[in-house]
Amino acid sequence: MGDQPILCIFIFGLTPNKSFAASMKKPVFITIICLAFAGLIVSILFILSKKPSNQRNNFKRLLRHSTLLDEGKVLDIGYNSYYIAGLSENQVYLGNHSAPNHLLITSYAVSDTQHVALDIPTDHKLAWKTIKVAIDSPSIFILEGVTPVVYHATMPLLQYTHSILSNRAFSNAVPITSTSIITRTIDPELKQNVLKKEWMDSRFRKDVTHVLDKQVDGVFCTDGMLLYNRDHMQLIYVYYRRNQFIGLDTALNTLYNGNTIDTVSQAKIKISKILSENRAVLTSPHSSVVNKHSAVDKSWLFIHSGLIADNEQKEAFERNSVIDVYTLGDQHYQFSFYLPEYAEEKFYDFAVRDNRVVALYDQYLVVYKLNPKHFNEDNKEKLVTYH
Repeated sequence: MGDQPILCIFIFGLTPNKSFAASMKKPVFITIICLAFAGLIVSILFILSKKPSNQRNNFKRLLRHSTLLDEGKVLDIGYNSYYIAGLSENQVYLGNHSAPNHLLITSYAVSDTQHVALDIPTDHKLAWKTIKVAIDSPSIFILEGVTPVVYHATMPLLQYTHSILSNRAFSNAVPITSTSIITRTIDPELKQNVLKKEWMDSRFRKDVTHVLDKQVDGVFCTDGMLLYNRDHMQLIYVYYRRNQFIGLDTALNTLYNGNTIDTVSQAKIKISKILSENRAVLTSPHSSVVNKHSAVDKSWLFIHSGLIADNEQKEAFERNSVIDVYTLGDQHYQFSFYLPEYAEEKFYDFAVRDNRVVALYDQYLVVYKLNPKHFNEDNKEKLVTYH
């Protein structure tokens, strides 16, 4: 007990020596105030972290929850390396990044499957990891953008003819006829992305070029998705990092410039240069993407958006993938709908044909039916003022 009073005296900053106690009062008081203030700041930050974000993106959506008519027909395809190579009237064609020689065919009812060996020729040195298959039944195209080379055949015979393109690598390509193709490539003089029309037999045709609208570097800022609408013989290019899509004819003449409903008109990117490797890298690749995926069918453009609208529930947005629907003729926003998760995963590829949505989730293929009354072209709504 004899030591207890001394311990209490030191705890409260009071000592038997009054001059020493006086010298200690001020720093101890300041220390206590600082600790209390720090505790208050931590408490405030903790409370704020539990509240939903109030950040606004300054646009709204018209959500139609009746767009999907069913929960989808599901096929376990075993691997997550498949991608959608094409859709025909009755069949779904899946290519495989890991096995370029393999093609999986199934019906929209996913009731039967067929595995096809493509027997891609080996007479030309190919960058196999970059091969992509595109199906426009009965035509099949093998696209390899590094060499670059394109093989064409007609199913089921698979007797390939091949064309070596203009020695310019491409990172995106869509065939438009059995003898012509649209590619996205980097122009060596402009040092930026351009679209280029090339013919399989370039001896008889002159190439046509469309320069994409540069905002920052001309490469990352113009990155996007290239689609072909066979119903209207139009190309659509949807930018990843800005609220814009463009329509072109097959001669790469601009038909229209459209805007998505979000407000990101300028690509928000940061570029770093690696001098030792003479190349540039994107330092903020994911946060800058506003349009993640896209598809086209008839007069409808479907865009998977990465931005939440001001009138959406955050929980619903995070549990689903939102698809914004536009009409191509007037570039008007129509409405939006959700594609739900499957097996706790969001889709990584999708396509649309004849009121069906085909989506890939990890190792699963899911086919949904769309409500046809929402896609009646005679009853299109004009909602361009829905910002």
